[in-house]
Amino acid sequence: MSSENYVCSISGISAPPSPHEDEILDDQPVGWARVTVAIRAENAAYPEIIDAIQNLTDSQLAQVDPAERAAAEPMARLLARATFASLLAQTPRYSVVTHEVYVSGEQLPGALEALGLEEEEDEQEEEPDEGEEHADEVGV
Repeated sequence: MSSENYVCSISGISAPPSPHEDEILDDQPVGWARVTVAIRAENAAYPEIIDAIQNLTDSQLAQVDPAERAAAEPMARLLARATFASLLAQTPRYSVVTHEVYVSGEQLPGALEALGLEEEEDEQEEEPDEGEEHADEVGV
């Protein structure tokens, strides 16, 4: 993705072209943040399959004499599960929806605050101790 394709999801501004490119963030503009949100949700198809298994079990048991239902129930449940085994095996119980957005540097502090995160500060250069300070004066 070229940096001209980066648009801040909060302000809508586009990033200026960037000559920077690294392995992790490609050409993401300096000072911008990439925010990835993964939402785990129950797959709507999964409970429907479970309901179908229960309905098939119930319909099979309805055909059995009431006095024999208790004894027939394990077999009816097994047959119903076997009927839907392949579908159940290939249907994940949960699905994950992922969104990726970009936030410009000027919007970043507010976005981090809204997410309950703190902006990492650049490491400050350490003050030279007195020995180093004098070495500079002498030309060492």
